[in-house]
Amino acid sequence: MLIQGLNKQHHVIVGDSTSADAIDLASSTINARSLSAAKRRAYQRGDNESVFDVIIIDPPYNLPDLYSLSINPPSVGQRLIVFYDPPRCGAAIHAAMLAGWCHQFEFVWDLRASIRAYPNEPLRGHKACSVFSAEPRMKWDLSAGRIARDGRRGFLKSVESIANQSLDSGHGKPLEWLRAIYGVVRGDRYIDKFVGPFLSSLVACDANGQSCAGVDVNHYDSWDSITWEK
Repeated sequence: MLIQGLNKQHHVIVGDSTSADAIDLASSTINARSLSAAKRRAYQRGDNESVFDVIIIDPPYNLPDLYSLSINPPSVGQRLIVFYDPPRCGAAIHAAMLAGWCHQFEFVWDLRASIRAYPNEPLRGHKACSVFSAEPRMKWDLSAGRIARDGRRGFLKSVESIANQSLDSGHGKPLEWLRAIYGVVRGDRYIDKFVGPFLSSLVACDANGQSCAGVDVNHYDSWDSITWEK
């Protein structure tokens, strides 16, 4: 399914995110001539997922086993973004590192809500994502996502106030945080293997001038009425 955003064209594939067939179909939307030599060689060897610069993993909450089933070994130069909350943190990070990805850093949000809900365990309800790369050391331009390093403590903090607003009535990933994260991670071609009903990754990528292919086992009527962000 081709979806035209404000800045880029995107594709949504209905299929099993853990199957090679769905990834093959998603990768077929990429023009091979636009790939680097290394990516083209990997693609010709049959590594169809290599055409994407960034892979996004955020399976349904009650299916943590999908982390290990959907995370494949990295290709040269690729990045991986894995979303989770505390109950799924171990499964998510373990699956990525077992597949050969190198952990780089973590973004955390929604700490205020977590502190209010669990005053004695402030991190119990936080939401986060980890960023991985194919190589152990990579240079990251944190300013690209409007994120800066707090020199006093070494933590990451927001340069400006980013609203905790998501596309799905506050229950999903904040859109502005997605734009910031994808800005830091960079890359032109993204794939979200569990894109969901609100196409949050497509909207965030489009606003950044990045293209995104989404895969989901379901087809949602909401895909026909997406509101794009300038």
